[in-house]
Amino acid sequence: MKLRNYGNISQPAKSAYWSLRSQTLLRDVMLRNIMKTIILSTLLLSFVVGCSKPASKNDYKEWHDTTYRVENGAEVKVGESKIVQEFDDQGRVNKIIYYNDGVILSSYSEVFRNSTNNIITQKSFDASGTLERSSVGFWVDDKFIWRKEYSAEGKLTSHTKYKYDTKGRKLEEKFYNADGELLNGRKYEHDDKNNSSSEMRFESDGSLGFGKIVYKYNEDGLKAERIHYWKGKASEITTYDYVGGNCTSEITSAPNGKVFYQFTTDYNKNGIRKVRRKFKPSEETGELDLVEITKSKVKY
Repeated sequence: MKLRNYGNISQPAKSAYWSLRSQTLLRDVMLRNIMKTIILSTLLLSFVVGCSKPASKNDYKEWHDTTYRVENGAEVKVGESKIVQEFDDQGRVNKIIYYNDGVILSSYSEVFRNSTNNIITQKSFDASGTLERSSVGFWVDDKFIWRKEYSAEGKLTSHTKYKYDTKGRKLEEKFYNADGELLNGRKYEHDDKNNSSSEMRFESDGSLGFGKIVYKYNEDGLKAERIHYWKGKASEITTYDYVGGNCTSEITSAPNGKVFYQFTTDYNKNGIRKVRRKFKPSEETGELDLVEITKSKVKY
């Protein structure tokens, strides 16, 4: 692949997404815990599929990533990570353990389901096996309707509610504290042809934030573009290219076309990621230089 010269690159504008999340320290900590639990739950129940998806199938037992920094054309190992999945008797993921350089990370999770499979209880533990937190969620048609988060002592810490349209597309997320007071939330809009969608944050008084994220999709329904807006102006644009349904290139740039960074990805014949590369513009020449490589292996 020939990479283009975009000239000298200034520092990227601060992402509107993170600007939206920069509220008071207490609120930030609470929301980070909420989102961490939601992300872990999503990984456990249906592995996130996106441009950087690790595999086209979710039933792997182990996933290994080795990351290298590229210096003067040579690969210097930075570290290794591993995800181990365990399954119940119906083949559903019920536990994921995360490792970094052979050491279990700060938490892993277990999932428990009720007899009708619509009440999901998740427990997260630290590396020593001590309970850190837990959550209970009501799950319908592969979508959460509500979730409640609890401390290790069993005290309610937060509550999240979700709303969807008749096509199953998310319309709203609302985040509440333990007292039931609305902290903030997100609104989602979709066009009738599923060609685009948008995400906006709103505050406890219902007022909309200054930021907005717009997603555009190609004819195959795959994400083709993500645009971050701040106070009505685009601040960052990411475009995606695909081959056979696999995302092979992801470029993030300013509205004037100056590239902040690019990722390229190779897959094996089964559509499972083998190598992911990160490029950044050189401060001297402006050319996109290879700065990082992640090599992946999967075990079923």
